Amino acid sequence: MCRIAAYIGPPITLKQFMLQPSHSLYRQSWDARELTETRISADGFGVVWQKNEQLYNYRNTCPVWQDSNLPALAENLNSGLWLGNVRS
Repeated sequence: MCRIAAYIGPPITLKQFMLQPSHSLYRQSWDARELTETRISADGFGVVWQKNEQLYNYRNTCPVWQDSNLPALAENLNSGLWLGNVRS
């Protein structure tokens, strides 16, 4: 089952939005506890953010936990508007 999350508020990092919360999209991509048949969302992920009134996106067809660019992006990108998904 695909997962989606959104955030609107004071600027936070991608890490705070997608990786750190105990119920984060990152966590749900490999540990979706309410599902009975499968627990993994391994068909890719994407994230959209707004900076200076322009929208940007980053997506990958690999599972979120295999993206080697994500840790650096997560530390350096910040926004007050985030939309993310993990695909299954």
